[in-house]
Amino acid sequence: MEIQVSKLREALKLLEPVVPKKATVKSIGYVYLGNGRAMATNLEIAVKVDLPEASEKMLIPVMAALDFLETIPGHRIVTITVKGKGAVLTSGTMEAEFTTEDPDDFPPLDRGEFEHDAVLNGEALVKALVTVWDCSAKEDTRVVLHAVCLSKTLGTETTGDEISAVGADGFQLAVEKIQGKLPGDRPLIIPRETVKLIERLWSKAAAPDLTGVETPAQLAMAKRPIRLEYNSDALQLHFGRVTMLVKLIQGTYPNYSQLIPTNFTSTVTVWVEDFKRVLKAVGKLAKNSSGITRLEWAENHLKVSARAEEYGSSSGTIAAKCTSPGKIAFNITYLENWLAPLQGEVTISMDKADSPGLFSHRMSIRVIMPMFVQWDDDVKGQKTEVPATQVADTVPNNVSTDTSSDASGDDSGDGQEPKKEVKEETKPKRRNRKAVKA
Repeated sequence: MEIQVSKLREALKLLEPVVPKKATVKSIGYVYLGNGRAMATNLEIAVKVDLPEASEKMLIPVMAALDFLETIPGHRIVTITVKGKGAVLTSGTMEAEFTTEDPDDFPPLDRGEFEHDAVLNGEALVKALVTVWDCSAKEDTRVVLHAVCLSKTLGTETTGDEISAVGADGFQLAVEKIQGKLPGDRPLIIPRETVKLIERLWSKAAAPDLTGVETPAQLAMAKRPIRLEYNSDALQLHFGRVTMLVKLIQGTYPNYSQLIPTNFTSTVTVWVEDFKRVLKAVGKLAKNSSGITRLEWAENHLKVSARAEEYGSSSGTIAAKCTSPGKIAFNITYLENWLAPLQGEVTISMDKADSPGLFSHRMSIRVIMPMFVQWDDDVKGQKTEVPATQVADTVPNNVSTDTSSDASGDDSGDGQEPKKEVKEETKPKRRNRKAVKA
């Protein structure tokens, strides 16, 4: 086969993250070329890139081939010929010969027919998946939370034309809504590591739909669709010249709609840029005090403050719209991560200082557990309950969640810790927390 160096190099770079460093099956340690495609798999994820020039089947080592191709100008032509079980790459006076495995040993990647399919706005879908990704559990011991869930939007006011991407780790819950329909009744539980690969492939390989595009303005607004095909255990995504096959996580995701607070005693609305600015001002002190950041609001202002016993305190006040006075404390990292991509107004709603806070921005929702602190106007020596309730920490290790349980939780069960006096929060210790039942 003959192919332009830059085109082969681009295809190999797309596939490189999928090729396992230590392959349990020797053949998957290589990229497969043949049948008009370049393909790679780690047996959990498979990626195919359209490559019409790849007519003869062969395996090539991805990193060694890329190192060779980097030495050749992109406009040049490289010739690849099969030699036994290996392949020879030649371009001008440059030549590399690789010994590989039998391409017939490469596992088949075609899944046949899928039960459901949908076409969605790719930009909106990928953005939603990436936004909630940071809230998914980092540890793989909580299997269904070590993932991002994609499902029909739950709740009584939905019409079926809205989809939600959801991530939760027990301390925060993120929900991003997009327009579209997702046939079938089961949510798609996508492994956490897969989301970042989807983002990478999308940014490098997706192409806009140019149907009816005639002007630069239309080109800029052209949508890039993603086609989803799926059944109960696998999801296949098509965009541009890439096809991606993913094994889905089996289990029951928490009923996140039951974990979103609905009863509030106070709300406050502020401009994102003002909020970011004042958080930055108190950020260093907050991060020297386990991230504790205090929010207090009344009338037409919001005060943000932090204190650290060894360094002092700092605060800032910004304009706000409040329904009634309120005060609550959060980890500053959670606030910064949520605000980073946002513009316009955001609203914080709360019930009590020890209840989850609800953060809202257009189609974006985030529920964050508070941090318990001693407020200046608290009675000196007053005992305050230390344990915090976790958001969506409903999945014991490797056990599915029963979504039919009461979402409110039960504060009367065994294991409730006694109340203890809260000391100054320079280095507050995290205690075992009682989980919300989903």
